This record gives sequence, C-alpha cells and structure tokens, in this order.
Amino acid sequence: IIIEIGALPYAMERIKEDPALYHSIMDIIHRMQKSNDEDEFIKADIEFHRALVMASGIDPLIAFTDLLHVFFTRFHKSFTLANRRKGNKHHLQILQALRGEQLHVAQKLLREHLEYHHRHV
Repeated sequence: IIIEIGALPYAMERIKEDPALYHSIMDIIHRMQKSNDEDEFIKADIEFHRALVMASGIDPLIAFTDLLHVFFTRFHKSFTLANRRKGNKHHLQILQALRGEQLHVAQKLLREHLEYHHRHV
C-alpha cells in the first residue's frame, strides 16, 4: 500500500506532463470494463496498479511491482464479477483525481481500495 500511494505524487506530475500516460492507463481501465473473462480481468487489474507505480518513473519503486502482482493474484480469485467491476470504478476515480491534480483524494481512494481488498483476502 505504501509503495503505490508513495508513487502517486510523482505519477500525478508525469501524467500532467504527458497526456499519453493518462490515456494508456485509461485504456487499461476500459479493457477491464469490457472484460467478462476472469483471467483477463485479473491481468488488466494487475497491469493498472503496476502502471500507477511505473508512471512515477522511480525505478526502485517500480522494482516492487512484482510484490503487488503476488498480492493481487492472491485476492482476485475470491471476488465476484460485481466486486471486480466496483474495484475498476475505484481505478477510474483514482486516475481522474490524479489528472485533476487532487493528490490527497487519489491517495485516500487508493488507500481505501487496497485496504478493502486486503481485508477480504
């Protein structure tokens, strides 16, 4: 949780500087919205969280994204499609907060999102 939330200020700045970065992350969200395949959805969800950290541009943080992969793979199999859709709605809200330069909102949303999933593993 700390790694991903810590990456947000840097990700927000890079998204501000490079609109293509915002659109590439939004493409992941759209893929998740359209997906009915559990494995495809899980893969895209992991990709979203990794993309947030990668957007920071901070190599040491990026190195920890493999740990995130383990976390997300572990909890996903126990969630219904409705729960995954709700989680993707949170992804959209986080990305929109970053684009709107609302760092504290994005951090709060991400913390709540990750803690919710962690409690339900």
